[in-house]
Amino acid sequence: MPQLYAAAGMISSIGFAATQYGNSADHVIFRTLYNVAERDLVYYQGGNQGTKRVLSAPCMICGLVLPLANLTIDHQRPQSGGELEAVAKVFRTFGLTKEGPKGPKGLLIQAHLRSVNPSLATFGSVAPQPGRAAAAGTSLSERYTLNDQGALLLSFVLAAGEIQKLKTSCMNSIVNLRPACGVCNSSRGNPLKFSP
Repeated sequence: MPQLYAAAGMISSIGFAATQYGNSADHVIFRTLYNVAERDLVYYQGGNQGTKRVLSAPCMICGLVLPLANLTIDHQRPQSGGELEAVAKVFRTFGLTKEGPKGPKGLLIQAHLRSVNPSLATFGSVAPQPGRAAAAGTSLSERYTLNDQGALLLSFVLAAGEIQKLKTSCMNSIVNLRPACGVCNSSRGNPLKFSP
């Protein structure tokens, strides 16, 4: 039971309101996962080249490093119709589905949560998609089927009448968000894995 309380607390602590998910870029876990750091970037202004030290991160889709102010926060699961997929993704990250996380973000978060002495100093960052191998899993149904602990947590949420709050928290969770450049965010749709 303590693991369920811990998972519920963590799900809540890394989720944001629908109007506030842009603030996720200020969260220490987001910054660590997505390699947000001060970098010297080359600028061209008025025909002159210069260097500025700015807070920046790579786009998780194409890998282009831009100032954080020029990146958008993109949902990995679509906002329209993707709520249950987002819940499953977050539950999978916390080991509440039959198959645990296989992707780098889920594995990093899970390793951090399971460590004896959790410290962000040992918490790594996720590589952008161009340099990252696809995660292999057993099956789509195992990834989206809750295990006993996940079913218990979900039944508590349902009994409390808080399912919409859970959906919103998971949709706008650091687990379901990533930085993306304007080109990638506008040219790329996030397809649903399954239809509700």
